[in-house]
Amino acid sequence: MAKLGQLYLNKGKWNGKQLLPEEWVEEATSLKIQQRPELTQEQRESSLDDVQGYCYQFWRARHNSYQANGAFGQFILIIPEKDAVVVFTANSNDMWGELDMVWKYLYPSMKDDPLPADEGSVTQLKQRLASLALPLPPKNSNEAITSKISGKTFTLAENNRSIKNLTFQFSNDVCLLNIKTDAASFDLSFGSGKWEMGETLRHGPSIFATAVNSLNGLPPFKIAGAYTWKDDQSLELTLRYIESVHNEIMNFRFEDNKVFVDFPGATGPAFRKIPPIEGTIAE
Repeated sequence: MAKLGQLYLNKGKWNGKQLLPEEWVEEATSLKIQQRPELTQEQRESSLDDVQGYCYQFWRARHNSYQANGAFGQFILIIPEKDAVVVFTANSNDMWGELDMVWKYLYPSMKDDPLPADEGSVTQLKQRLASLALPLPPKNSNEAITSKISGKTFTLAENNRSIKNLTFQFSNDVCLLNIKTDAASFDLSFGSGKWEMGETLRHGPSIFATAVNSLNGLPPFKIAGAYTWKDDQSLELTLRYIESVHNEIMNFRFEDNKVFVDFPGATGPAFRKIPPIEGTIAE
């Protein structure tokens, strides 16, 4: 993504070779359509970047910049006047808020002249980047519930996810969840205070989930799972699809011999918010 942004910032030139005509870069990134023509220029400049106009597969942005964007906060932002490219990958429901952070924090610090070499700051930045990690859910335990449900299978009511049965196994700070659907069976591992790495053929959240053959034919998806107890009755499983921007949260509330399953913050037409799915322990 950064390389594509750099190619356009360089007006189609890469390593001294003109890969795209400079005229095309100018044409493809200049304003073609105003999606909110009723706005005045003053109103547009004080608005978010989603009303700055459309180009050819690019969108205009504030400060005479332009951007390629994707759902949930994927951005290649090119700022020619600052000779800068900013790239985001994210799983955000506030994608325009990401660009707001650029204009609030990064843009004011961008100078017209090149900065002098600063090896100390470069080293600090590398160390900071190397230390970044997705936060783990808190490590805790709930022996009262795990002793009752470990090894048990829950039969679910009819649901739009086609999930028939769930089976839980708890051992050595690992929760093994088996999901049986109409057509397949999936084993997923979740660590307590650690990520359990693995692979699965189970499709994760996607805005294209209802498309014919969406994600079909691909190799197993790399995943990482972790779990935590939110309270005495509520288990939360976090499943991250490592090569995707998305993650999946599964909440389970246990009451007597029943479970109520919820998928908060789900993505795409097939993952719209629905009431919790009820299930009972299979006899």
